[in-house]
Amino acid sequence: MVAIKKFGLLTPLLLAAVLAVQPNSAWSAPTEPAGAPTAAADANNSTPANTDVAESGDPSLLAQQAQSTPRGFSGAMVQPRPDAQVPLNLAFKDEHGKSVRLGDYFKGKPVVLAMVYYRCPMLCGLTMNGMIQGLRGVSLKAGKDYQVVLVSFDHREGPDVALAEKTKMMKVLDRPQDDAGWHFLTGSADNSQLLGETIGFGFKFNPANGEYLHQAAIYIVKPDGKVSTTIGGIQFDSKMLQD
Repeated sequence: MVAIKKFGLLTPLLLAAVLAVQPNSAWSAPTEPAGAPTAAADANNSTPANTDVAESGDPSLLAQQAQSTPRGFSGAMVQPRPDAQVPLNLAFKDEHGKSVRLGDYFKGKPVVLAMVYYRCPMLCGLTMNGMIQGLRGVSLKAGKDYQVVLVSFDHREGPDVALAEKTKMMKVLDRPQDDAGWHFLTGSADNSQLLGETIGFGFKFNPANGEYLHQAAIYIVKPDGKVSTTIGGIQFDSKMLQD
């Protein structure tokens, strides 16, 4: 069953509230804060996105929200797709420049998957830090019991950028024994687009500022590559991740 809470949009006024929400309570899957480069209105100068946040955690709200997509966010929303089959043959490069396929990380182990871009000015860093905080609290060991795979959807980023981001994030994690279980991938625009479309993670490039508009979510994927759980937001409860 896909565990979906509410999906909303983040503004500076809501940022503190989102960060203060306790894990596993009702929360929103934010976009970049308004005023940050990635949260600007789209390249056509449409009006800023509606910042109303739904009060219910009912997954049925997704259908309603899909019908009221804020202007500028078309194609940049999280649209959960239960049991979606991750395309395991998609090719990327890891942080060391080695050619890999997504299936390389699904050999009998579940995967915590996230689509980000490493030079994102805010939201992706918050997402990765949230993953670190949540995964610190699980008893399972990265690399041994599960894999963590981050895929950049910015085709301009290469292994050098990915390695720099991994080095930074692993210092924050401060668990050297888990380093081998975290993988920071980069690849072509086509492959990133296909992955996003498959799992329901939308993103859109804004040529006006060179940034991306997107929301935040992580995916718990079963060893066979099927999405088990989609968790929106920037805080991730350890118990939910463990289960």
